[in-house]
Amino acid sequence: MNMNDFASLCTFLVQECDILVPAAIENQITDIMIVPDVLASAGGVVVSYFEWVQNNQDKAYMVGLKRMAEAVKWRGRV
Repeated sequence: MNMNDFASLCTFLVQECDILVPAAIENQITDIMIVPDVLASAGGVVVSYFEWVQNNQDKAYMVGLKRMAEAVKWRGRV
């Protein structure tokens, strides 16, 4: 590859585009970490669960208090 080819390649790579497809022959694009879809979307599932828990926290808190009060009465502490 001479300098003219390299300059035209660099000019081509900085053009604006909507979609860039990095098509190359095998093992030409390296050092790219590929994350499976299951792992990539797992964060959203975890956050949704935490939001659900926060929305239901008042109910869970009241159930916990009720259980504690029953346990205290059962043990004869009240």
